[in-house]
Amino acid sequence: METIENVHDTFARLMGELQGYVPSRAAGVAEHQAQAVGYVWGWQDAGGSPKDTQVSTDFGYAYGIHCALYALERQGYRQNIAKAFEQWCATGSVDYVEERRDN
Repeated sequence: METIENVHDTFARLMGELQGYVPSRAAGVAEHQAQAVGYVWGWQDAGGSPKDTQVSTDFGYAYGIHCALYALERQGYRQNIAKAFEQWCATGSVDYVEERRDN
């Protein structure tokens, strides 16, 4: 699992790889990453939780990495944001791996 310090660098590296692989997918991944940040802000707002930008940013990068790995065909699934956030809150991971899956 990536540490919080490394998620920004990992996300940036994967987005670079995606630009060289299928550039049109990079925009979709960036959109999913932004939606994940917004989802957490909405979740915090709806639940009356204090607004914690660090939590939303950290999850956004973790979900962005998850989506980038899917777009790069290194994993065979992409969780929806709500399930991924639930899992991330419970485990600190969106359950992504960087190895290409065996077919």
